[in-house]
Amino acid sequence: MYEEQLKILEGRRNKDKSQERAEEVKERRTKVSRLMKGIDKPERKKFEGYDEPKNSIPIPLNPIGMPEYDGGERFDLKAPYCDEGYVDEDADIMKKLFGGIFKKKE
Repeated sequence: MYEEQLKILEGRRNKDKSQERAEEVKERRTKVSRLMKGIDKPERKKFEGYDEPKNSIPIPLNPIGMPEYDGGERFDLKAPYCDEGYVDEDADIMKKLFGGIFKKKE
């Protein structure tokens, strides 16, 4: 911050320096405006992969949709009760508490 202030002060004292600084600012602004308008595309770095430490804990990926693990199909949809759900008849709490006294007579 202090160095930038010294550059500005020097530019005020020396007109040649201020002219150079104004040209630098103008070039920088045109470069940014071209990027913002989409005329120039920024250079992107290529992804080189993850750098894992030597003593790290490997975290497995989610295998859904990866053909090498499940053939590209969702294995959770092959379960017998995936559409309707499973109802446990023994899990009726009211029946256990009251012994079925509210059962409809047929």
